[in-house]
Amino acid sequence: MTERIALAAALFGALLAAASGPVVRTGLASFTVGILMLPAAGLLGLAGALLALVALWRGGRVVRALTALVVGLVIAAIPAGA
Repeated sequence: MTERIALAAALFGALLAAASGPVVRTGLASFTVGILMLPAAGLLGLAGALLALVALWRGGRVVRALTALVVGLVIAAIPAGA
């Protein structure tokens, strides 16, 4: 169950990061909101990665937890590198 939540958080973070640019370009949100979507996506990715580690420690589904871990870390690295 924890690996599902971890994967959902990581994928939602990826979706949020991917949507930040198009949302601003289409005029659905201001530039400030688009920029603030990136740290929010990073936090969701980090939360997904941490939950994936908990799921791996508890013996959850390994493939789903590793996917959440990788996606979460990649998404968390985007705002950390900026």
